[in-house]
Amino acid sequence: MKVRKDMRQKCPKCGYEKCITKAVVDNPRYPSGVILRCKQCKSIFSLDNGEWVFFKEWY
Repeated sequence: MKVRKDMRQKCPKCGYEKCITKAVVDNPRYPSGVILRCKQCKSIFSLDNGEWVFFKEWY
């Protein structure tokens, strides 16, 4: 699937504007639901009550 400009989000940690959201189901490494991965600061955020909450860093 191609990423469109309206699918991009802004990173709450570093402010990078080209982050991609992804839906996660039945993956033990990530929280289930929607996650946001930032390629600049290597952080993963989970969506909790409409706000992005820091989950962990990925390498």
